[in-house]
Amino acid sequence: MTLLRRLVPAVPWIPWLPVLLIVGLLAWAIIDLQPDFASRQLYLRAGLLVTALGISFAFDDPTAPTTDAVPSPLRRRRALRFLLSIIPWMAGITVLLWAGSQGGLHPVWLTSVEPLRAELPLGRLLLEAATMACWGLAIASLIARRWDDEPGRIASAALLAMYALSWMTPERWKPWSDPNDLRWPSVLPGWWVAFVMAVLLGVVTSWDTRVSSNPLRRGGRQHSLRRGVTTELDRI
Repeated sequence: MTLLRRLVPAVPWIPWLPVLLIVGLLAWAIIDLQPDFASRQLYLRAGLLVTALGISFAFDDPTAPTTDAVPSPLRRRRALRFLLSIIPWMAGITVLLWAGSQGGLHPVWLTSVEPLRAELPLGRLLLEAATMACWGLAIASLIARRWDDEPGRIASAALLAMYALSWMTPERWKPWSDPNDLRWPSVLPGWWVAFVMAVLLGVVTSWDTRVSSNPLRRGGRQHSLRRGVTTELDRI
């Protein structure tokens, strides 16, 4: 409980203000569109990306140089940060899916082969949202492990670039498809593979403490210490 009380104010909440504002605007726009997935999918998926960009800042920790040596393992601190950050993430996803189902678009977990009415594929959208969010966290975890204690800006930029490139790929390889498209079953396993890879990368890069796994940062501190000692000897 002590660790949780310390982490709640340390989690970067500020990035969620513009994220939830953009999500609200997208939800408002979605409601005014035709109640079918083809008309709303770009807005829905853009909203899922925005929420993933927000959670990419979950591991930002400017006080890492002073907290790396605390008894609590890095993986536990990362897990608590994730659980806290997932609250606004889920709120944004809920608003988007609610807006997407307005006007007669029937929400379903699995799409029908020959739907009698327009359907909103909740299962597929949640898988896409979770995959993008996990990649944002995985990239942030990798960057924080080796280079920067505030990796959110780099991870969010990388995630945005990955999203843009995925839309620029040839049609036969593009992971985004309409639920009624014949390619739908063929791209679904790829999303599961991407999701599992992101989770594994995030777990592996969060397992050890940064004090023992970051020789560059540790070496820099030792160099500063030696430099200070040398300066004092020169004065003597």
